Amino acid sequence: MRPLFIILFILIALYANSQPLLPIEKCKTAINFKNGCYLDSLMAVIGNKRIVALGEDTHGTAEFYALRAAITQRLIKEKGFNMVILENPHEDMMAMQAALYTEPIDTLMRRHLFSIYQSKQMRSFLQWLRKYSYKNKSVRLAGCDDSQFELLPQALIKTVARYGNENLNNMCEEFLYRQTLSIKEFYTRFPKLKPDTLPKQMKFGHATWCLLNRIDSLCAAQKMQDPLLSELLFHAKTNYVYYDRVIKKETVSRDEIMGNRINYYAADPNAKIVVWAHSGHIAKYAWLDNELGLMGATVQKKFPADYLAIGMSGGQGSYSFMKNRFINDDHNFTDSLFRGILHTSKTGSWNELLMTNTTGNFYLDFSRLTPAEKDDFNKQRPLKLLGYGKEDDKASDYYDISLTRLFDVLIFLKETNQTTALFN
Repeated sequence: MRPLFIILFILIALYANSQPLLPIEKCKTAINFKNGCYLDSLMAVIGNKRIVALGEDTHGTAEFYALRAAITQRLIKEKGFNMVILENPHEDMMAMQAALYTEPIDTLMRRHLFSIYQSKQMRSFLQWLRKYSYKNKSVRLAGCDDSQFELLPQALIKTVARYGNENLNNMCEEFLYRQTLSIKEFYTRFPKLKPDTLPKQMKFGHATWCLLNRIDSLCAAQKMQDPLLSELLFHAKTNYVYYDRVIKKETVSRDEIMGNRINYYAADPNAKIVVWAHSGHIAKYAWLDNELGLMGATVQKKFPADYLAIGMSGGQGSYSFMKNRFINDDHNFTDSLFRGILHTSKTGSWNELLMTNTTGNFYLDFSRLTPAEKDDFNKQRPLKLLGYGKEDDKASDYYDISLTRLFDVLIFLKETNQTTALFN
């Protein structure tokens, strides 16, 4: 009789321990990099969505770039996607697009991409995109991140010059110097505009916001119907909306602004967009301090029937990272990339749970689950969201999130490798 009790006890224990994993089997598709069968099923999951966001829990993981490239290529070739928006300065991506067919890819990457993206994996995708879009003229690049450097004002000056409006030309030139000079340098160049006391950054930034609104109003009054001009003015004003919001005591966040940039392009019903950004940004809800996740949440709110968020996460292996804590503090993208080793997954985390699955590499399609089956995924557990920096020893890169609220699909790879730096 005793052996029977022992067997019964073991079965009960196995059943109890398997409960958190049961829903995984019902929504899991194995990923085999030797064939593209998983991509076939993933294309079916995407269906008619026209804004597909592809996340990553580190910006320095080679396999994530390979997956995003493979998914994006299929979306472009089979579903007619015509724009790739990267979490990179908007003005740099416009400049990169303008020179895509005339300058070497390596040169463009060094000049216009955040250092963390300057890898052989990214170059491979851009080379494919240039070749494909040159032949088909159907795909363009864009950026959703903030930037206040010289490229956008220069493009604006060049665009308005064709209208021969001296007042407009002068205002756009003033915008160039407001954006590229210090406050003291600006008023040295424009002494007639100098107030009795030099303004602080907030007041100076708001004055730039007001200038851009005057430029926009003048263009509208003169009926300047120019799509490029409209795009440039949108990005310019979006750069400075922060100052207007703060003065009005309204909330504003980088994530929301990035979401608004995506929404600007998605407002065209013919636009079919792939977004490459961190998994924390593409999330469908603001999961930290009502800030991180607002990018995806802003797009989801505006286009609920069109948006699909695909996160990517991993368990163990290596990754590339930058030592510079401020990725966009200047316009000199020359930081070196370093090799890091992922720490053992935090106890009780999603990463630890998913690591136990014997399949290894797979994606979870949460739409396959019933509401009751989603309960385990709706519970909050820590998920590693590392970014472009180095993982610390305090597990501070783990955040309590609900997987099914965060993503529509989660791709999980048991072991990953660092990207290969181009310029180190």
